[in-house]
Amino acid sequence: MRPADSMDLPLRERHELLLHAGYAPAPDPSGTALRLAVPLHLRSSYGELRLMTTVMSFATAVDVPLSELKLEAFLPADPATADALLAAAAVAD
Repeated sequence: MRPADSMDLPLRERHELLLHAGYAPAPDPSGTALRLAVPLHLRSSYGELRLMTTVMSFATAVDVPLSELKLEAFLPADPATADALLAAAAVAD
């Protein structure tokens, strides 16, 4: 962040630098939420689900097939979605 400070970059450009370097954006100094992510909305028999996604890749892997592997996880974005997913898992058992 020191180079960004010395160049007096705006917050948006600092976040882009962090993302390109593989880091999460810094918190907003004003203390307000940045809302960088938008949840995925799905309709199901359990109601409307709001999910956040995260993708993990093995970018430094030596093995070519492993370096191309990406794992994606969907996480509940709110308590109602978490409850609906727990209810669905209970039915599946």
